[in-house]
Amino acid sequence: MTNIVGVAYFNIIQGSSNGLELLNFFDDALLIDQAVIGAALEPGDVVVMDNYGFHHARHIEPLLGNMFNMS
Repeated sequence: MTNIVGVAYFNIIQGSSNGLELLNFFDDALLIDQAVIGAALEPGDVVVMDNYGFHHARHIEPLLGNMFNMS
């Protein structure tokens, strides 16, 4: 994730990604509170994802909605 200052949060995983990795990424990002620039992910931020299938998986999409209080 990037912000006006630059890269706010990133994670590199070994191997292919899946829904659990996506949930773990956002869970970790929501816990980050950087002293200088604030949280890596704050209310009002926009998250852009490609249309890869596991973003819409029936067991992942509701969890993401709950995570971002969008359900």
